[in-house]
Amino acid sequence: MPVPAQYLPVDYVDVEAVLPGLGNHLVDATVELVPETQTASFIYGAYEGHLTFWHFMATHEYLKSRPDACAPIKQPAAWEVSGRYPTQRCVRYVEDRGEIRMTLEGFVERVAGRTRAGDG
Repeated sequence: MPVPAQYLPVDYVDVEAVLPGLGNHLVDATVELVPETQTASFIYGAYEGHLTFWHFMATHEYLKSRPDACAPIKQPAAWEVSGRYPTQRCVRYVEDRGEIRMTLEGFVERVAGRTRAGDG
């Protein structure tokens, strides 16, 4: 079942990437379908017409570059479920630990049924 348009960000499309037990993966067509931009991306997951997970991915080559960057997460026009939702995805190389941290940040309270403009 498709996710209602107001609950899915602009540019996100269904590419029929369904995984059993996980659901459908909806991708940003401006990133995932353009090979030159495939470094780090944000995927929304859906099951039976509802968003059920958010997933941040990055290529191995991008992670080897030791990035230190944040990017906005495209937001839907409205939310089906009230809660705190991330607005940024970040990747940081931590020199003293020799590790890469991928985080979701900038959480904002969203109210079900209310549009972004109405969230104030």
